[in-house]
Amino acid sequence: MESKNLWVRVAVAAYRGVPVIAESLEKFIDRAAAKSGGTDCLSLFETLAEKLDRKNRLVNLKCVLDDAVGALREESKTIILRRIEGIPFESIAEELGISLRAIFRHYESALSGMAYHMTVKGFSEEWFMAYFKGDPYIEGLWKRYERDV
Repeated sequence: MESKNLWVRVAVAAYRGVPVIAESLEKFIDRAAAKSGGTDCLSLFETLAEKLDRKNRLVNLKCVLDDAVGALREESKTIILRRIEGIPFESIAEELGISLRAIFRHYESALSGMAYHMTVKGFSEEWFMAYFKGDPYIEGLWKRYERDV
């Protein structure tokens, strides 16, 4: 596994979980706001702002990835979308009628294409690292993927 696209691998892996986490954060915000009577308003505001900021960052990542995937050639787009859905490489190879080795080559090429597209638009590895510093979901995925490198 090439480490140069580790940040894109993590972003792709995070994609599927973003709606679930965003919904969970939204529910937390709603519950906390509803139960706000008698609490320290400044502390509540800071907590709600932090949760809302995290949700916005994750949703922004999904939008950036949607744009990068949209710029891929059809076969590469299909492979990335199937991986986002959690489909194993073997099943994707069978579905597309190409070898597993070819799937891996296309996947690597797609990740490189996404990295290039995102970087050109200002969403580089440095941006990714700074933007998601401290996010437990992203950092957990990073550690998991880093072990595989």
